[in-house]
Amino acid sequence: MTDQDRGTTYPWTPGEPLAEVLHLLRVRGVFYCRSEVSAPWALEMPAFEDCASFHVVVTGEAVLDVPRADENPVRLVPGDLAVVPHGAGHMIRSEPAPLHAGRVDLLPQEMMGEHCSVLRYGGG
Repeated sequence: MTDQDRGTTYPWTPGEPLAEVLHLLRVRGVFYCRSEVSAPWALEMPAFEDCASFHVVVTGEAVLDVPRADENPVRLVPGDLAVVPHGAGHMIRSEPAPLHAGRVDLLPQEMMGEHCSVLRYGGG
């Protein structure tokens, strides 16, 4: 079955899987935060209704913990993309052991524009 068979129309030529998923999810807004963290670190991501959080690990490692999920925390390595749907609150940290976490929306961030910031956080 092709995209035309399903009646799906795109404002671009299909082929980029992430772009296709975001289009089909009807993403209406975005806030991007580049997090530059150094161990030990832990960030609390509060629940936001009708939102999804995306985490991409570029260097180092992280542990993602979604408390209401049926799974154990997940180790993320460079190249991993994690999606936390339904506005679920969660933790992302440098190590499996629980650490005191800074609530990400209350930490100082350098605003790079209306929808983009840089967060620098952690032990050094």
